[in-house]
This record gives sequence, C-alpha cells and structure tokens, in this order.
Amino acid sequence: MLSHTLCLDLLILASATFPSGVSGSLASVLRMDTRRVTTAFLVLILAPFVVVLLAALSVRHDLFLMRSSYPWVLALALIAAPATLVIEWGVHNAVAWARSGRFLHAIALHGFWQGRRSAIQFALLVLIAFAEEVVFRQIWIGVLEHTFGFAPPAALIASATIYAVNHLHFGWSAVLAKFAAGLVYGGLFLLDDRSIWSPFLAHALQNAILLSVPAKHDD
Repeated sequence: MLSHTLCLDLLILASATFPSGVSGSLASVLRMDTRRVTTAFLVLILAPFVVVLLAALSVRHDLFLMRSSYPWVLALALIAAPATLVIEWGVHNAVAWARSGRFLHAIALHGFWQGRRSAIQFALLVLIAFAEEVVFRQIWIGVLEHTFGFAPPAALIASATIYAVNHLHFGWSAVLAKFAAGLVYGGLFLLDDRSIWSPFLAHALQNAILLSVPAKHDD
C-alpha cells in the first residue's frame, strides 16, 4: 500500500511535470497570441508554476528550505551562464547540420522574443526563471532523491528531461538544448548542497545575456 507521503509526492511530481502545457492550453482557450512575448502571456506562463509551488508548499514545506550558497559555486554560476548559452548554441548548430548540412552563423534569439521588453516583462522573466529552478531543481531533484531514492546523477537527468520537455513550444532542437542547460543548472544545484541560488543566478544571467542579442525572424 502506498504511504501518505509517497502519494503526496507522486501528486506533486505529476503537477510539476508540464506546467508550460497548462499555459499553452489556457492561451489557446483565451485565444491569446503566443507567437511573441506579451505581458499577459508571461503572466500566463508564470501562473501554473505559482499554483504548483503553493500546492507543494502546503503539503511538503520541507522541500523549500532556502540554503545559503557557497561563494565558489556562485562564482561558477557566473561562468556557467555564458557557457550554457554557448552549449545551447552548439546543440542548435548540431541539429541544423543534421537537418540541412549547414551551421548557424551566430547566436540569435527565436522570433518569439522579438520586440522591446518593458520593465514589467523583465521582472516576470526573472520570476519565471526562479519558479523554473524551484520546480525543476528543488522539487524534482528533492522528491526523486529523498522519496524515491534516486542517486543524484539519475535525479539530475530526470529533472533536466522534464525541464527540457517544457520548452517544446520552441521545437525539438530547443528541447535538446534545454536538456543540456538543465544538466548545467542541476549540476550547480547539486554542487551547492541543494541551494537554489546558484542555478537561479546562472539561469537569470543567461536569459539576460540572450535577450541582449538580435532576434531572428525566419521562425
């Protein structure tokens, strides 16, 4: 018979599996334009994460202990941000070569990100990055390790896979690229004794760097 804790953790993981799918479904119902960034769509992306976090916090508050970070891991996170961007570009290049025999010439934003972003949109993007780290690193790795007995490498791979699938909106090359990024963020989480601050720093900084490059318009 399943224990009460095991049932709760299964429900938590189920709810934390595909929050971006909930956002996409709601956007479809509301007939919202999902081809580019809008404040309303960013709020819709964030909303399922908030629901998952509040629900998980109400039943497993022990998952949300905020540990301080090691200074050396925070320093590593600063290096990991641009390194992860290069890794993702390499994955996209590998996919482009496999499809067409041509390499990409430069790092470019997906057309979804074209246009100027307001201060509110930047704030929402920071909150989304933080929510993703809590859900895909703190919750997923925490539950897999402590409830299901996963070894850290297995929990890392599983969490990176779930994180990657939540970027399916941008295509399969993005899924592969985000799997690689998830391994980096999760690795920082494990190195930092399960502190969320180092992967969040790397994630937010990578987004800031990426949003400073020109968008491409061919997607």
